[in-house]
Amino acid sequence: MPIAPSEKIHKNQVQPGSFSKSSKRTSGKSASLTGRTALFASSPTTQDLIDAIQNDSTILIEDTNLKRGLNGFEAPPGDLALSLTTLTAYIIDIIAVMDHFLLHKTFLHPVLCEQILTSTHEVVTNAILWSNLEVDCPNNRQKSLNFCDLIKTRLKNKVLARRLLKVNFHINPEWVDVVIISSGKGFDWHHAVSKISSDVQGLAIIHSFADEVTAEENGKVLRLRFYT
Repeated sequence: MPIAPSEKIHKNQVQPGSFSKSSKRTSGKSASLTGRTALFASSPTTQDLIDAIQNDSTILIEDTNLKRGLNGFEAPPGDLALSLTTLTAYIIDIIAVMDHFLLHKTFLHPVLCEQILTSTHEVVTNAILWSNLEVDCPNNRQKSLNFCDLIKTRLKNKVLARRLLKVNFHINPEWVDVVIISSGKGFDWHHAVSKISSDVQGLAIIHSFADEVTAEENGKVLRLRFYT
């Protein structure tokens, strides 16, 4: 059953525990800059993305094809927006990039930052594997080995590897919103949460750390809210 738009799942509130336009990329990847936007000419590395993060806000886009598919996806002042192919998102360390970005947000409690990063990691992993690459979860060791091979095979599929993954941070003094957008198959978040158990620890982590989870577009858009 498809998720109803903007269906919200609440939990008790958690207890909150640069770059200049003249800089050079350490890995030699080129990126054109327009205002707060870094548009990479080729697949960026983790360090490329970290180097491109500005203190106020940054929009990091892998190539012009992804830029055309943004549909208003932008970063207001103080925020971060990533737009990457599935292949790049799988290869790089997105959490390291986000961690570097959050270092500039000194008003956020370190415990809250860890909860944000952990929850975002779980959602991004699901978005890459289950949505964009359309793989199924293994349930035993042998299938786990086959699962790794299946991921490699799917990444060689140019259509799947080029699917868009977007991650956007909205930060203000009262809350932090993280929006993860995949472009593969949908995911029935409401049904999955109702079945949370030790077998779906990732979903349990997301549900326990985020104060609100909003599922849209049949689960292909997940919005996590964390109160500061």
